[in-house]
Amino acid sequence: SWNLVTIVPNSVFTVSAVGCGNGTIFPRIAANMFTDLATNSNAQTQGTSVTYDATVPSVVSVTPSATIANTSSITYQVVFSETVTGVVPADFSSSNGTVAAVTGSGTTYTVTVNAMTEGTTALTVLAGSIADSVGNMGPAANVASVSTTIDLTAPRLLSFLPNPEYTSGQVSYVFTFSEPVQSFAWGSALNTGVGGGMTCTSSNLTANQNSTVWTLNLSCSSGFYMATPIVNAFRDLAGNQGPATTGTPTYVYKSTANT
Repeated sequence: SWNLVTIVPNSVFTVSAVGCGNGTIFPRIAANMFTDLATNSNAQTQGTSVTYDATVPSVVSVTPSATIANTSSITYQVVFSETVTGVVPADFSSSNGTVAAVTGSGTTYTVTVNAMTEGTTALTVLAGSIADSVGNMGPAANVASVSTTIDLTAPRLLSFLPNPEYTSGQVSYVFTFSEPVQSFAWGSALNTGVGGGMTCTSSNLTANQNSTVWTLNLSCSSGFYMATPIVNAFRDLAGNQGPATTGTPTYVYKSTANT
């Protein structure tokens, strides 16, 4: 509906649209609605359109650059439901570290968080902190990202043992780590040697459910096998390399029968 207010009698009027929903208003004066003192009628007139927006901006997504990382700084991509303006670090909070910078425009922004320590972290878009182009403030409630684990500690090789030391079957070694590690190429993770005429034809490397214990099985002829873990040959899930020191040479002795 429209409200008509006289500003200057018979000359200037203000017309207000009330009860509108979101969308575009196209004001129009139909022809022959007014006459001047000489009885001349008006022509049809199209006014300037106005967009009415009463919807607060919402958060579509808050996505970290990683869910596990070995760095004290990560970024988040934050996507809003519409174009927003004036986005600054104070519009966010971090459970670990400091919100250092915000870049971007329109609907998509990149938020950088620095000075994080080991543990978990998440970024929160604060309720009522973000303005759209007409000043509506959102989101309606805090919106948090998924958690990221910050891991700055290298994996340790707790033990590297033959399984067993004397065998008539497979030559086996068991690696036990302080935390889950990524799959590795055992041939480049160990210094190895054979003696007593031993030759090996195939291998198999497997992990337990949480990737902290790995078992290497080798099909070999009789003799002995020597293996030594190499410094920084293994990576944890965050990419930290370990162990920091070379392991001890470890031997498996194989005979053609149980002895």
